[in-house]
Amino acid sequence: MMQLSIIVPVYKVEAYLSKCLESLLQQSIPENEYEIIVINDGSPDASLSIALEFQKKHSNIIVIDQENQGVSVARNRGLEVARGTYIAFVDPDDAIHVNALPTIIQRAEDENLDILYLTLDVFSEAGAYIESYEKCGTDGVIKDGFSHPRRTFPATLYRRSVIGATRFVKGIIRGQDTVFNTMVQAKANRCSYCSAPYYKYTRRVSSSRRLVQSEPAFNGFMLAIQTLIDYRKQVLPTENAVQKKYFDTVIQLFCKRILDNNILPNVDKNRFTSLKELLTSNQLSHIINQLSAEYKHFNSSFTVFYLHHWAKKKYIQLLTIGSEISRSIKPKKP
Repeated sequence: MMQLSIIVPVYKVEAYLSKCLESLLQQSIPENEYEIIVINDGSPDASLSIALEFQKKHSNIIVIDQENQGVSVARNRGLEVARGTYIAFVDPDDAIHVNALPTIIQRAEDENLDILYLTLDVFSEAGAYIESYEKCGTDGVIKDGFSHPRRTFPATLYRRSVIGATRFVKGIIRGQDTVFNTMVQAKANRCSYCSAPYYKYTRRVSSSRRLVQSEPAFNGFMLAIQTLIDYRKQVLPTENAVQKKYFDTVIQLFCKRILDNNILPNVDKNRFTSLKELLTSNQLSHIINQLSAEYKHFNSSFTVFYLHHWAKKKYIQLLTIGSEISRSIKPKKP
């Protein structure tokens, strides 16, 4: 019986991939009971060669090579071929703890779970432990998807039948995992948490700030909001207060990303208008009002919003300049 399918999307990770795959193989489960699906997403480095070398030695490694289409398409390709009762995603620059899989599979089976959230420990690229993510639930406590805490994967185990036809959305540059997780958990009846050591996340030094402030990132955030709006209408023609809060919370998360990264840095009128129109046209004006508590005057006109945040930005700049001048002036000796 194929218990588990682990999906590993690969792109430009030749320095990390061997360590990742080795960790997935250091498990006390027969290779015929779990599969590791490696999708090489047109990586121009040696990643494909590394994966193929592992495939030669291990019967449970499946390597798929495709043209570069992005991480969402790569993960979706893995979902199409996966045969396991459960699905796990592991990023190729990360790893999992030795013999972590038997514990989480047994927990999911014993409690008949749809989603099992798992521990996530953060390490530096040199392998030094940094911190652990806050737990997402309580061992042994089972709740439905709308009531259980939600956290974006990768430290998550999904029942494949609950995922069903749900897929990652191409075009969402940042947060595609958040949208996928939100949609799947909305279908789940039994969610829980396991505190056993599992995921080892590698914190890499990168310059992602410019990426999230780009036009493709903004369009992706807007697509994420529209996707969640359409999905909630599809699965919940009518919704109760708990279900409403569930979706509103994630939509607000993407609105905040847009405000922080795509509107406030330059007080962008076009993006300000586009976001508000998206929310108002979908009867989500209450989210605009809720966001205004943190982002002053977001529920007002752009002129009022601009004047407030432009003045705030200039005030901070003046304080910074004043502080620098003060430090540069040396007191005269008596």
